[in-house]
Amino acid sequence: MENVKIKLSALWAARMLSGFLGDVLRFTDPGVMEQVWAGESPIPLTRGMLLLMAILMVIPIFMVVLSLTLKYKVNRWANMIIGIFFVVFDLIFLISLFPYGSP
Repeated sequence: MENVKIKLSALWAARMLSGFLGDVLRFTDPGVMEQVWAGESPIPLTRGMLLLMAILMVIPIFMVVLSLTLKYKVNRWANMIIGIFFVVFDLIFLISLFPYGSP
């Protein structure tokens, strides 16, 4: 059982780091930061949007720890529910990028 917890924790860490990498790479594209500062980004960056983005980045961080500490049954359900949420969210986000150019 401990092996599974370590693997789940590692998967959440990989998900977290890949999200950070995606954000860094997205902001290093030429002109992206200028658009953001000018308020011309395709997705408006309001305070609510920034809060939502922060929450979405914190969830995998918590899941790294929770995957190691939760009991089996709760751990299984938490990982399934939150994992499915992130798969759906990432697919929707990926599909929404196509009108704006390459993902």
